[in-house]
Amino acid sequence: MLESKDYLLILIVSASMISIPATGVWLAFQPGDSCLGGVGTICFTFGFLVILFVCCVMCGCNKESPAVLSACCCTVIALFLGIIVVSLYALISSTLGFALLEKHIIATGSWMDIKHCLYETKNVCYQLERKYADDTPDQFTARHLTLVESGCCKPPTECNFNFSSPTIWIETTNSTYSNSDCYKWDNDPKKLCYNCQVCKLGFARDLKKTWNISGSIMVTAWLVIVLVIAYVGPFSRSGYGYNELR
Repeated sequence: MLESKDYLLILIVSASMISIPATGVWLAFQPGDSCLGGVGTICFTFGFLVILFVCCVMCGCNKESPAVLSACCCTVIALFLGIIVVSLYALISSTLGFALLEKHIIATGSWMDIKHCLYETKNVCYQLERKYADDTPDQFTARHLTLVESGCCKPPTECNFNFSSPTIWIETTNSTYSNSDCYKWDNDPKKLCYNCQVCKLGFARDLKKTWNISGSIMVTAWLVIVLVIAYVGPFSRSGYGYNELR
């Protein structure tokens, strides 16, 4: 019969397991990750498949000999470590290695693909236009836009363009600007501020934020699962003690 601590452990493991695919689904809808090849989404999908595989392996190995059980445990540990390494890569890339990641994003070749994704696949600015089409200038200014929306779908604030709609801004005549992005703005839906430096930086910072969140959740969830398995793992349930494996 299960004790209260067993129910608690089941609850903890279940929450950790659910958080992995749930975060992957959330990540799939973020323009930062999906427009950079869906690295994070793929990682989370793979992580969920590993969970299913691990559950199947451990159920089967529990009935085998100590040698087979040991081999199964080594396989499971290797898979866990692999996923944790990938998760740590996301965290490190978005923190200590962010300068290199940002440089890669801003590079002309990479940005052409990212820009096309933002416009054609994610329709970021089109959705923004539809969502706030009836806004007054004051209402739109008060909106809490994402880094990508703010950087790519409207001109920088210092340009002082006149608001017409969320993605249509009227330039004042005979104006000069200290920010070169003001000259790059275009009301053409295919252009807008997609070529602006602020758009590239906004995308990079959005990616940093999403990778930080998802990477932290992934590492925490896997560590919790590993600790629980180490505590109530196959050795304690199989009838084979540690001493018998020596």
